[in-house]
Amino acid sequence: VLSISLILSSILVVFFYVKMLEAKSARNEIVESFNYWRGVSKKHPNSPDAFFEAGYYAFRLGDRETAGKYLDEALELDPSFEKAKELSQQLTN
Repeated sequence: VLSISLILSSILVVFFYVKMLEAKSARNEIVESFNYWRGVSKKHPNSPDAFFEAGYYAFRLGDRETAGKYLDEALELDPSFEKAKELSQQLTN
């Protein structure tokens, strides 16, 4: 019984470790995407799409304040940008 418990515990530890690595990898991809779009928005300050994408990835990272700033800029450049409006509304909820 003790050896079965030890084996099951080891399996659970490995399972959760793999899940942690997957989550860390996913977060790193989001950070890279945010940094990319932030750079694009600096190079192309008249691109509402670049500001939207930077805002979207900031939102995915949980940085609501930064997301709001980028989305506000996207909407200032294009007040009819529906995806930016929708995401901006999610920030206020």
